[in-house]
Amino acid sequence: MNIQSFSKEITKQFRRHINNLNKRIRDKRIKISKPYLLPTAVRVIETPTLLIAELIGARNTNVDSIYSLTSLTPETSRSGTDYFSPGFLTPNPIKGIKITHHNNINGLVLTTKYEKSTFIDKCGIELPSTQIQLIDADTPLLIDADSDVICLQDISIIRASNQRVLFRYISSAVIFQNNHTIESIDDELKNYIFRLNPTFGLVTDSSLIPGSLARQIHSLADQPVKEKLLDRLLRENTDIFARALGRRSAKFQVHLEWQNKTPGMPTLSIPDFMLERDDGYFDILDVKKGLRKSKLTKNCPARPGFKSDVNDLISQLETYAEYFDSVENCIWAEKNYGIRIKNIKIIGVIGNYDSIDLDILERLKKRSPNLQLIDYNSLANMISRVSHYATA
Repeated sequence: MNIQSFSKEITKQFRRHINNLNKRIRDKRIKISKPYLLPTAVRVIETPTLLIAELIGARNTNVDSIYSLTSLTPETSRSGTDYFSPGFLTPNPIKGIKITHHNNINGLVLTTKYEKSTFIDKCGIELPSTQIQLIDADTPLLIDADSDVICLQDISIIRASNQRVLFRYISSAVIFQNNHTIESIDDELKNYIFRLNPTFGLVTDSSLIPGSLARQIHSLADQPVKEKLLDRLLRENTDIFARALGRRSAKFQVHLEWQNKTPGMPTLSIPDFMLERDDGYFDILDVKKGLRKSKLTKNCPARPGFKSDVNDLISQLETYAEYFDSVENCIWAEKNYGIRIKNIKIIGVIGNYDSIDLDILERLKKRSPNLQLIDYNSLANMISRVSHYATA
């Protein structure tokens, strides 16, 4: 089966299952003892032998409403082990918990005592001690190339690599061999995966949306994903995202048209987010990639600074801010979007804990007080502190 056919079919089956699950909850045929959320999208991944589907996102839902689920652009990975491992995998791992055929794994934290304590100190996410599987391995989870019909739910993977502690969270995922037909996948979902896991797909983090969103951002910060995926999670939860940054609300990708253009000026600016402060004025925020193979700062004590992608982000933010230097542009933005500007701040989200040296960030803050750079782990920590009840 090719990846496009798999993506279409698995999204359809997931959507149908969750719609039926909502109906059974409404009819009280299934009792859910605690609040829950539903995923918003499906990541679909192809390896040389496997087809993988992982549910991501989390939002409140009305049991009476029709549930929608988005299929994201298919991705490729070297192997199942590579895809589910946080960070950049060491070549050819040989030690770990081996996953093969018809495995149903639920509610595990795969780590060591050292990695667990370091991660909790770093990211502030508490892990249930009764579910800890202590393992010293190249990578905690080994997915065989010939693995087939695997269901993973509520799995946290924490591992140390080159003095870094990396995190991967799997809310719900399935793995199939790529020689399946549509009929055989449908049969395995119905008669094995959904039968053993009747509430497959539900997100039941104890802290609901802020906790779930924070956990997923921590996880994606340690995966080589494009910024579009991180951007999507933030866009789906703009109220929580804005509150985490101390703002009232956020507008996603407004199209700011430049007025009275002269040669060399942009025609359109589209910042990722415009953040409304409590005083009613707006700041600008743009997001870039999380995981990096090297630091975003230059290794030169005499001339500390940032590498090109950070400088590109800063330059982009400054261009967005320059839009509001024009009175005509300000009038247009307020008329079309209700955006007003005063003492504007520009914010960039890029990298993770290991990417940027804090002392260089402090120097940047003194040099450019209106500019702020935040890594994704710090952003996730801010989000985890947002009260669900304050944003409901």
